[in-house]
Amino acid sequence: MKIKNICFSYLFVGLLVLSLPTYASLKSEGKRYKKLQKEWIYKGYYKMSKESIKGITRVYNSQAEEGKELTRTNTHTLLAYMWSLGINEDFAIADSKLALRKAKTPKDKYIAQTSLATAMYNQGWEQLAEDYSNKIQTNSEFTGVAEQFEKEQVFSNLMVGSLAVKNGNLKLAHSAFGKIALETNKPWIPTLAVTSAMVLNGSILDMPGHIKTLINDPTLTSYEREKLVELKAFSMSKLDESKKNKKMEQLINGLIFESIKNESNNALKGIVNDLNDYISSVDL
Repeated sequence: MKIKNICFSYLFVGLLVLSLPTYASLKSEGKRYKKLQKEWIYKGYYKMSKESIKGITRVYNSQAEEGKELTRTNTHTLLAYMWSLGINEDFAIADSKLALRKAKTPKDKYIAQTSLATAMYNQGWEQLAEDYSNKIQTNSEFTGVAEQFEKEQVFSNLMVGSLAVKNGNLKLAHSAFGKIALETNKPWIPTLAVTSAMVLNGSILDMPGHIKTLINDPTLTSYEREKLVELKAFSMSKLDESKKNKKMEQLINGLIFESIKNESNNALKGIVNDLNDYISSVDL
């Protein structure tokens, strides 16, 4: 009995020692998250985006088909994704927070929280993002929501798939990007997304080989094939692995986003162009 108690004590201490660095990192990242929201540039942008996106969404909805309107949550999460393509990670956090503020339905709440978790990952706040992601997954309000988005809801599926890539959830990533592939007639998209997930989680050994296979896909446009050739060359560079993986992820996300945009209807192309103009106008 005494030996059993001693073994239990050692096990408890061992687990405590292993968990301390994770807790410390989570606490540190939480402080940086709170500090960011107090910075005047962040607050200035938050206020500006709140008003600007209200107008952009209203104009879009006045021209959209009945039943195809966007909520403010939809627009803010789309904008957050665009900011995250190597432009401004802080503003991606701000628009994700605004999306969450306007979310009313379970679907909108799920997309907004997914956007925020992805933005946290992009900031490099790994422990905070993982903790936030776990809370999304265990929230009973969101049970089955990830599978409820129709293939026509390409940007919602993009948000779902993007967080799945970050979390290494290959099944959900393939499912979400598979719907996008069906809607856009781009069968290579789920393979590229899953490849990105494998890169981020260190479970792929031959990235150039994976991309080489994709380059031969006959459905690629010349632009898409050119970007994949560029990605293949970059994957063979001698950069620091963490920096290389982050840049590769941005290149993959940018390619997928451009392909989705180019295959979208004119209304969705219009709002993406409006958001691009808005991004270009931000001067803080």
